[in-house]
Amino acid sequence: MSLLEAAEPQAAGSSNNERYRIVVDTSVLISAIFFGGKAEAALRHILASHTMVLSDFIVDEVIAFARATDPKTPVKILRLIRTKLEKYCRDYEPDVSIEVRDINDTDIVALAQERQAIILTSDQDLLAYKADATTPILSIAEYTELFLHS
Repeated sequence: MSLLEAAEPQAAGSSNNERYRIVVDTSVLISAIFFGGKAEAALRHILASHTMVLSDFIVDEVIAFARATDPKTPVKILRLIRTKLEKYCRDYEPDVSIEVRDINDTDIVALAQERQAIILTSDQDLLAYKADATTPILSIAEYTELFLHS
């Protein structure tokens, strides 16, 4: 069974316009927004073809990155980023039973499990968890292969 076939029951949308729900991890959002490249291409494709799922935790991490990287980032820019991303935020119940190397990743996994979504990440801890996960986890390269080269 292919990865896409395995993901189908986990992340199938409820309409033709909503093929997959995809939790975009902070690592991918940061790469897409601030550096471009394959992460940006994947994010653009998700926004056009799927349903992006975020949490307040993910958005807060993106804003914290922007502030830490360039403390002179105008507040107006930070507000714009937050406003654009917050419309994709969904509530979820934290799950302390999830065992991943990075405790912060439990939020990503819990969100994906609750929303029956695929996780898109470049975080090595999450990618290492892939074999034990009950939800599909894709790297940017895997997403590109599955969705952008078909």
